[in-house]
Amino acid sequence: AMRSVLAVPLLVRGELTGIVYCDNRVLAGLFAQRELELVTTFAEHAAVAIDNARLFQALRDQLAEVTALRDELDRIFESITAGVLTLDRSGTITLCNRAATTIFNAPDAMTGGVLTDYVNEMPGPLQSAMTYVRASSRPMPFDLALFIPGRGECHLNIVMSPLADGTGLALVIDDLTVEKAREQQFAEVTRYLPTA
Repeated sequence: AMRSVLAVPLLVRGELTGIVYCDNRVLAGLFAQRELELVTTFAEHAAVAIDNARLFQALRDQLAEVTALRDELDRIFESITAGVLTLDRSGTITLCNRAATTIFNAPDAMTGGVLTDYVNEMPGPLQSAMTYVRASSRPMPFDLALFIPGRGECHLNIVMSPLADGTGLALVIDDLTVEKAREQQFAEVTRYLPTA
């Protein structure tokens, strides 16, 4: 039989999360007000520590999930063959994939740069298209011939869309330079040969 028992609740923000329990089978009346206060203080600290550990674990689990999703998104983003860029309101590149750096002949990631730095135009059709999409607040496709240093004249199909939160633009870019060159060669050949 129990001779002395002391039980104190573990409370976190007024909610019961557990109990601290002490007993003694030998001595009666072992626990007094002093022991009650000591165990109560311990229980308060223990409850906070347990809650913090649970919150930390939940945060760690969320971080692991977000990291896994970000890694998956990065893998998908890098596998897209079209160039993808996002620009903030000032025109600074906030996100770009490898295909975009290839299209614009950039030696490394373009993030932090300004898109018009990678194109010889001041002002030009690219700047005009971006201004038009910002003003219209709706997605628009553009076929642009731009001079890209190190590549020459390039034919790009660019779909520009305002970002959902209104902070900038998203651009999806298909490089049609090779296709346009083939079309031009075919047009030249058909001038001298019969269509059949």
